[in-house]
Amino acid sequence: MVQAEFRNVCEACFKSYPQLRSMALSHNKIPQSKIDEIQTKQETKVEKRIKEYINMERLVYTQDSIFIKGLKDHKAQFKEAIEEERFYDPEEIEDITATFNSTTFDSRKLTPDKLGVYYEIVYQRLADYVPMLILQFMLKESAKMLCIQIMDERDGADVVKLLSEDSMEGRRRAGLHQRLDRLKKAQEKLSEF
Repeated sequence: MVQAEFRNVCEACFKSYPQLRSMALSHNKIPQSKIDEIQTKQETKVEKRIKEYINMERLVYTQDSIFIKGLKDHKAQFKEAIEEERFYDPEEIEDITATFNSTTFDSRKLTPDKLGVYYEIVYQRLADYVPMLILQFMLKESAKMLCIQIMDERDGADVVKLLSEDSMEGRRRAGLHQRLDRLKKAQEKLSEF
């Protein structure tokens, strides 16, 4: 999917310039295409950001209001389940659910219930965060890098040849300029009238 988007960006950015487009998509001088090279750099950045985010979640989740709310909701559901099964002993329920009240990070006290709540929250946050990272680094930043890198490649090359437009695009541009000139002349005549 990302590779297809890269190719679409390349086609869109260099639509009028077939020489630059072929340079971006071909395997000139280096074993990897420009797009693959940029993609590899950006993938590394995205992986690093995701790892940073996961490490940050490990540090702050016990003080997180969403996590604490999730624990309270889970505690309430747990109490309801025990009461429905008719194992209702208030002291026993308080002993079992007391582990939900601890908000300090102690891996020995992490119960599967707390871990379950934690992973639900982290999963939801990552589901929101990862697509934004992909959009930012893999598409937008990569498109900018592709344009800059292709323009840098023109050094030492025949710039006139690289920047020559496709014949159809050139004719379209010339037609639009002629049309603009005619409209300006018509506007002048109407303003004189």
